[in-house]
Amino acid sequence: MSAERVNVGIVGGGLMGREIAAAIQRWPALIDHPVRPVLTGVADINPAALDWFDQIPTVTTKVTDYRELLADPDIDVVYIAVRHDLHEQMYIDTVRAGKDLLAEKPFGIDQAAADAVLAAIDETGSFVRVSSEMPFFPGAQAAISLVQS
Repeated sequence: MSAERVNVGIVGGGLMGREIAAAIQRWPALIDHPVRPVLTGVADINPAALDWFDQIPTVTTKVTDYRELLADPDIDVVYIAVRHDLHEQMYIDTVRAGKDLLAEKPFGIDQAAADAVLAAIDETGSFVRVSSEMPFFPGAQAAISLVQS
């Protein structure tokens, strides 16, 4: 089986950004998976946070403005790993840029923000996957219910 290459960009070079970068590097361990993600770009407002990604040879783009990453035609999927209060705008910008989105919960900081993100997804038809790192944490269940309703 020949896996399709999917170029990934990460917004947020902190702990969660580094965690997903490490997970992407382990992806070849999956057998017969239809896609092969390749980390090619990273954005973080702190230039020093980008230095860690120098050890990944496939990372060819490092920027301090996430919108530059969204404008890159070679990026297929964006993983956003930033503070919760930044999710709404970045998620909307990502799907409106025509990118698929790997998102962390919550979609937005409140119901209005979640509704705005869902409306943008409906408009664009982008593929969106929301991760729940702590599914048994009571606050996580409330956030999942909010997004699903």
